[in-house]
Amino acid sequence: MPSNHAKDYRFILFVGWIAMNSSRIAKALGLMVLAFGPLFADVALAQSCPESIDITERRQEPSPGWDAAEARSNRPLRGVIIVEGELHQDRSDNASLKPAIDREGQASWKFVGPIGDAELWMQCIYEGSKILLSKRIEPQVRQCSAKWTKSTTDGRKTMQAACQ
Repeated sequence: MPSNHAKDYRFILFVGWIAMNSSRIAKALGLMVLAFGPLFADVALAQSCPESIDITERRQEPSPGWDAAEARSNRPLRGVIIVEGELHQDRSDNASLKPAIDREGQASWKFVGPIGDAELWMQCIYEGSKILLSKRIEPQVRQCSAKWTKSTTDGRKTMQAACQ
């Protein structure tokens, strides 16, 4: 089964072929798509943690005589972990990689080349939640990074994390 990267590239080639069989301007654009298409296909591979998630909390069985109300909240992204190998239910059993760059406001994991068949996972951590979102990192990825910024209006920190 072809990877998403291969499908993206075939689509770019198809668009380029159609454009080349049209007017002069379209032919020129088609040549550009064919020449630079692989670069744009790699950009499409980027994966990023959602900046926040919606959570609904509810008690399984309320204590006798008590009613339990659901609580809904939005939890912002507060961290990212890159895990090597199989994911385990108990987080302490996971082999997390240390960032190559780790300083205030940013962290970065760099891979010498595309990771290929290595099993690497991106795990997104959310404030005040035990929920982790996990996604396997695509084989063509060369780096992952996280960046924290502080709002000038309310002083809250926000985070963005992505692999590309």
